[in-house]
Order: sequence, then C-alpha cells, then structure tokens
Amino acid sequence: MDLPNLIVLFARVVDAGSFSAAARELNQSPSAVSKEIAYLEDRVSVRLLARSKNGVTLTDEGHAFYERCADIRRNIDAAEELVVSFGDHPKGLSRIATTVAFGKAQVLPALPAFMARFPDVKLSVDLSDRKLDYAQDQIDIAVQFTEQIDDQALFARKIVSVRGTRP
Repeated sequence: MDLPNLIVLFARVVDAGSFSAAARELNQSPSAVSKEIAYLEDRVSVRLLARSKNGVTLTDEGHAFYERCADIRRNIDAAEELVVSFGDHPKGLSRIATTVAFGKAQVLPALPAFMARFPDVKLSVDLSDRKLDYAQDQIDIAVQFTEQIDDQALFARKIVSVRGTRP
C-alpha cells in the first residue's frame, strides 16, 4: 500500500478505536489492517500505536502523526464529496454565445425556466453575429450557422435546419 493510503488507514484505525472496527468499515480482516499499520510504523521508524486487548491507543509520536493524518483524511473526504456533488446538480458559470436572431427567438425565452430549474448555474449570454474565437472568449456553448464555424477542433452538433436551406 502506498503512503497516502497508509495515512488514511492509520487515521481510520485511530478514529475507529481498533483494528477490528476499522477492518469492519473497510471490509477487510483485522490482521490485514494490523499488518498495514505495522508496515507504516516500519516505514516511518516510529511506534505509532500501543496495542492492547481493548483496542489501540496513540503513542506520543502517534498522536502528533495522527493530527496531520486526520487533516489529510478530512481533506481527501472533502475532495471526494465535492467531486461527487458535481453529479448532483449543475452549478457554476456557463458562457453561451449565439446569433442575435436565434438568441432572441429561442435562447432568451427559455432562460427563466432553465434558471428556475438550475438555480446554481450562472449564465453569461452573448448575442452577436460576429465571428467567435471560442477559446479566447472562453465560450462553453455556441449556437452558430455552419458557415460561421471553421475550427475543426470544435465538437459540433446540428440542432436545427433553417427554412429555405438544404440539409
């Protein structure tokens, strides 16, 4: 096991109060958890835990090490929660650019319903018929006529055909 995982495991053992309790949380055997902690202690050349029939207690060195490990574990947990929350609902700023006619006819009327459904999304809408520099303008979504798009690196989808034109 690598050092970051050992640090998290150590903090979990201390928080759980015993190898057995931590092993149950992790769906591992107590002996496997105990061996990993022994490996960590060998790696840092310090006895971190005093073992007894009633569980584990921190040595002085273990207490100092645990304070840092607990912070790391909390930061890892918070980072994971943050990333998982991204899937819960959209949030953040989205920059949209579209032609004036399409924006007035289709985008602007749809904004109130969109904003009610996704209150954590902030929109910046650029209605313009000028040629866009998608990267420089930091545009996330653009609705343009095919003739206006000359950047082959863009991901484009046809969403509608304009009357009077050929597909």
